[in-house]
Amino acid sequence: MMEDETGISLVANAEVSSLVPRAETDIYHPGTRDPVLRQLSIDAATAITPGKLTSLGTDSKRQFQLEVTVTKLR
Repeated sequence: MMEDETGISLVANAEVSSLVPRAETDIYHPGTRDPVLRQLSIDAATAITPGKLTSLGTDSKRQFQLEVTVTKLR
């Protein structure tokens, strides 16, 4: 996080990984029951307002949203 005369900006890098069951109807891997590894990477640089919820990124296919609220400490 950086603060200057123009405001506060946040640079964030996030990686999320998860294992999910493979669909029984997976046409690319028939007969396989191994789980699927899903990975999501978000690189964001945005202006923020302290105390206000800010969205850094979304993945609408998997319904994932990364949000932050920055609180300024005294």
